[in-house]
Amino acid sequence: MTTDTSPLSEMPTIDGFRPAVLAVMADGQTRRVREIYEIVKDRAGLTESQRAEVLGGGDSRAENRIAWAVSSLTHAGALGRPARATYRITDLGRDLIARHPDTMSERDLIGLPAWDAYLAQLREKKSAAPPDGAVPGSNSSTEAPQTPDEVIDSAVRATDADVTADLLARLRGQTPEFFEQVVLDVLVAMGYGGTTGRATRLGRSGDGGIDGVIEQDVLGLQNIYVQAKRYSEGNAVGRPELQSFIGALSGQDADRGVFIATSTFTAAAHEYARAMRGRMVTVDGLRFAALMIRYQVGVQVRQTYQLVEVDEDYFE
Repeated sequence: MTTDTSPLSEMPTIDGFRPAVLAVMADGQTRRVREIYEIVKDRAGLTESQRAEVLGGGDSRAENRIAWAVSSLTHAGALGRPARATYRITDLGRDLIARHPDTMSERDLIGLPAWDAYLAQLREKKSAAPPDGAVPGSNSSTEAPQTPDEVIDSAVRATDADVTADLLARLRGQTPEFFEQVVLDVLVAMGYGGTTGRATRLGRSGDGGIDGVIEQDVLGLQNIYVQAKRYSEGNAVGRPELQSFIGALSGQDADRGVFIATSTFTAAAHEYARAMRGRMVTVDGLRFAALMIRYQVGVQVRQTYQLVEVDEDYFE
């Protein structure tokens, strides 16, 4: 799984989206959920980068939060369903938006007959009451409650971070030859070499040359050359190593190469790689470990969970 490690923006939480949803629906119109998504995102003033934020599974973070806001408001009776897959504000919804125009937590819904009945059903199914009357999976005690999807996504991110650190430590403790083979295995798992090509470890580590080659076709007309550096943490790859690699590529009359290291690259190395205009790709240790996880090389799936939701299109 691809893991996005970039910091999250100040996007409204579910508590912030609930008033936005009711404000959008206050005109009394009947709308489908996808229409609600777009209008609420506009009303909330989400930036392009916020709209582009996704969870680990690729779903829109904003739409995920809006969907949970719509769901909770429907369970509370603030939104009604006049027809299949459609929503309309109720008198209760108008009262709620008047009392909570800026933020609306699950605590604010407690005491509403429909919401209390919904919580009672959850307690019966779970055989235990959720703390503070909250829906299981949410977090009403914090300033930034997460959706159940985000809770799972955060757990996956944390697990991936631990596995990434473990992978890098193990790779640095192996022989250079082992690391070279792992690099080729990952590139093949990513699809390089196609269905008929092959990857070969050349085993010339330490000479500044080529550690492996991936033949993209059976005739070897399109080859990708690989340099793999098993460096310790803090021992960054510099510009001279990249220059040596480019020289080795020239010796092979090659135009494409991949330089992968278990450490990082210096600023000068990054600048030199950019100057090569796509002739060479550099991959540092963190990115390589993420690729190992994504393409399941050196890792195994411990547990699989299925998170389901109602298929709105099915009910249209």
